[in-house]
Amino acid sequence: MPDITMRLGRDVLVVEGAMGTMLQRAGLPAGECPELLNITAPEMVGQVHRLYALAGADCCVTNTFGGSAPKLAEYRMGDRVEELNRAGVRVAKRDGAAHVLADVGPTGLVLEPLGSATFEEVFSAFAEQVRALAAEGPDAILIETMTDIAEARCAVLAAKSVCDLPVFVTCTFGLSGRMDLSGTDPETAAVVLEDGRVLLRLDPRVHRRDRGRRRRQGLRGRRRSRPAGHRARGASPRGDAGSRVAYPRDRRAHQPNR
Repeated sequence: MPDITMRLGRDVLVVEGAMGTMLQRAGLPAGECPELLNITAPEMVGQVHRLYALAGADCCVTNTFGGSAPKLAEYRMGDRVEELNRAGVRVAKRDGAAHVLADVGPTGLVLEPLGSATFEEVFSAFAEQVRALAAEGPDAILIETMTDIAEARCAVLAAKSVCDLPVFVTCTFGLSGRMDLSGTDPETAAVVLEDGRVLLRLDPRVHRRDRGRRRRQGLRGRRRSRPAGHRARGASPRGDAGSRVAYPRDRRAHQPNR
């Protein structure tokens, strides 16, 4: 399998969809820590990865979105960062698609001056998590769903300080076209996060009543695969066989409509 950076700009790579939603459907009780399942129920997490791979995903995303110390501390597990994050990468490498993206989400802290968290505090939290993830050898670090440009930049700097892996960044923009917390527009975000090893993927969050208009204008959000049983462009079933969903053996013979 080629290095993931060699495929960028050349191949269309399909990335897994939501992990938390699938874990809840599989039995994760509301209010419990999803990352803990990497230790207590790795088969449940692995099954989600397998379903997404079956649906056509090229890249799996580790179950570590809330794996930073501040987020884990909400479940009184702030001292288990290394254990839970490393386990998440191991499960993804065992059961997921060809490329493993080690997932890093927001810390839940708000940086000064908008909040009370210092740069050093947030930087340390990201560095600790990325160091643990990188120790298991994923293909890249995925910093995602950022709503504050300062936190996104802090995460990138922290990741690059502790590993040499490619760093991918996604930012969420509201209906105003700006990041919800910092008010940053996409052009400015691209400049702030510009780096030779960093990719910027815009992740627009569109209200349902606005989707039709944006689709007609040719503006679409990110395309991610859905697990078997769901119909999704880019990973769609060939046909139904009773209650089963049949997929083509050769994905190249079933290209998505564009």
